[in-house]
Amino acid sequence: MIKSMTGYGKGIAELSTGRLTLEIRTLNGKSCDINIKSSLLPKDKELEVRKTLSDALQRGTVDVLLSFEPKAGAAARQIDAALVENYFRQIHAIGCKVGIAMPKEEYLEAILRFPDVFEGGKQETIPEEEWPKVAAALQDALTALDAFRSREGAALYADVTGRVKTILGLYDEVESHEAERLQTVRERILKAAEELQVKLDKELEVRKTLTEALQRGTVDLLLTFEPKAGAAARQIDAALVENYFRQIHAIGCKVGIAMPKEEYLQAILRFPDVFEGGKQETIPEAEWPAVAAALNEALAALDAFRSREGAALYTDVTGRVKNILALYDEVESHETERLQAVRERICKAAEDLQVKLDKERFEQEMIFYLEKLDINEEKVRLRQHCKYFMDTIDGEPAPGRKLGFIIQEMGREINTTGSKANHAEIQKLVVRMKDELEKIREQSMNIL
Repeated sequence: MIKSMTGYGKGIAELSTGRLTLEIRTLNGKSCDINIKSSLLPKDKELEVRKTLSDALQRGTVDVLLSFEPKAGAAARQIDAALVENYFRQIHAIGCKVGIAMPKEEYLEAILRFPDVFEGGKQETIPEEEWPKVAAALQDALTALDAFRSREGAALYADVTGRVKTILGLYDEVESHEAERLQTVRERILKAAEELQVKLDKELEVRKTLTEALQRGTVDLLLTFEPKAGAAARQIDAALVENYFRQIHAIGCKVGIAMPKEEYLQAILRFPDVFEGGKQETIPEAEWPAVAAALNEALAALDAFRSREGAALYTDVTGRVKNILALYDEVESHETERLQAVRERICKAAEDLQVKLDKERFEQEMIFYLEKLDINEEKVRLRQHCKYFMDTIDGEPAPGRKLGFIIQEMGREINTTGSKANHAEIQKLVVRMKDELEKIREQSMNIL
């Protein structure tokens, strides 16, 4: 049987100095969050109590409250006799000095009003010898709390299982409407298709043709229809005009308005609903070959446009790839200077520290460090990526997607070169290479 996370339990421990009441309140929570609201619990016992509560309750927000009621007489505060005597001597000396004579009883009465002459008499923490009683009270509280949780859990069980059964009953009712629902949906779709005269077979054929011809990209297809002269004339609903005429004529006779029949007709022809729709709804099957030819003609024109744009794109991106290679050649021209500058900077730092170094070991470590800054691998890989880029754009009919991946690899090598540079001029060249690569990336988004 399930248990609720909401509960309350109480335990009482009769101590030698008074009564300790231990209350536990729990609410729902994702984890076991324990709050102990009392200073009576010794710090060394708090972890033990928390573990006991966590093991017993598992989950929920747990508030533990300890309250202490001292026994009669035990609550009386102790008077600090030494402090009272000290106050008495001081006040008596001042009285004698200023010429004030007071009975000793009045001195004592005044001193006993001082708050600090009373020592604290409340229970500060639970003594070690009383702990078994407190532990027993904690178990009593947990037992009462568990019983409360079980009762609440039984009520929750009855509620949630009843609601699950209600859901199943409602779903049985849903199933009873299933045949009617499917029939209604079917009729609605068929009616919509009939009203709109949608030719799904032709739409799928057009989509297939466009996909095979264009391969990639966002494609918008727009069809507009211009009727021939005369064919665009709308049909007049003669029966509706006659009906309107009879109604208006009868109203005119009833109210005593005499109008020529021609004026009645002129008024009725201004009504928008007397004209039947004459626009072309869908393309007839007999006209489809002409439409297919127009579609192929549009695709041919689109392909020619794409080819012209592709030639311009090819010139732009291949030129930028060549620019990147040229900039990397400039990077190489700074390589010797860069390594020498790094070496000199390290040697100067070592001299500034005034540390005696083993020259052979220092040179060995210098070589290891310079090897980490070496960009020969990046140079070789970047040139390979550039060559692969050129081979792909020259050798494949639709290289756009693959070029995107190659550009990523080129960017990785350029970024690594920049991170290893440690040279101002090389950093400037890296920025220029990144600029060229970003423009290549933007242009490649439009390459098929």
